[in-house]
Amino acid sequence: MTIELLTGGQANTVFAITFPSGERVVLRLHSRTDGFAGTINTIARLAALGLPVPTVLASGQARDFSWLILTWTPGVELRWALAEMTATQQTRVAEQIVAIQRQVTTLPQGEGFGFVPPGTPGNHVTWWSLLQTHPRLSEAPDDLKAYLHTVAPICFLDDITGKNVLIENGELTGLIDLDCVCYGDPLYWLALTHVGLLCDTETEFYALELIRLWNPNSLEQRVLALYSALMTDDFLAWFSKDESWEWQQRMQAARERWFQKANER
Repeated sequence: MTIELLTGGQANTVFAITFPSGERVVLRLHSRTDGFAGTINTIARLAALGLPVPTVLASGQARDFSWLILTWTPGVELRWALAEMTATQQTRVAEQIVAIQRQVTTLPQGEGFGFVPPGTPGNHVTWWSLLQTHPRLSEAPDDLKAYLHTVAPICFLDDITGKNVLIENGELTGLIDLDCVCYGDPLYWLALTHVGLLCDTETEFYALELIRLWNPNSLEQRVLALYSALMTDDFLAWFSKDESWEWQQRMQAARERWFQKANER
């Protein structure tokens, strides 16, 4: 049996375990004894929709931490697979991800807004209150501010972006890291995907296919541009010190393009 560290953080560590038979599983450890309660709930709700999520094989607690064993999902994250995928393959995966997200939005709306397991009340009373800490939100035109105040707590997966979507041979194999859902505006996910891929890969085709397939109306396109601009601001604040001048110029140009789009009438 071999054990391979996949990721490690302050609270959550992930290992791949390979048995002599060749079977592989995922072992996750959390520093809290209740650390995976939300994960198990989220996976169960998504599995009931027939979505390609891991199966929980076992879970439990040991001393002051919790553990979770999941089936192994082969493949690499989408952001690292795109360079080898054809346009047709990217469109096919985009179609599948949009269909998955549409299914998730059929789950009951939330009681509150934010990032929580399905059925758990969100931490914010409105979508606006979740976003309002961003310093440039005040620059949004009045009609977009009005939109943000009226967003319903729709259930969606915010983090199936260039990350957490696994690809093998150009095909979708499954979704991972499903610790919670988000209650709010699914356009937020489209923006995060677009900004994240522009940050990691410089490519926009897959993100633009997602947007085309989601088919936002003219107002929603401007909201999407606003979200993208605000997220790009965040990415620049977080990562600029470790990135090249060319990366900074690319992201700054995209941010200003999105702010301009948001302000179009």
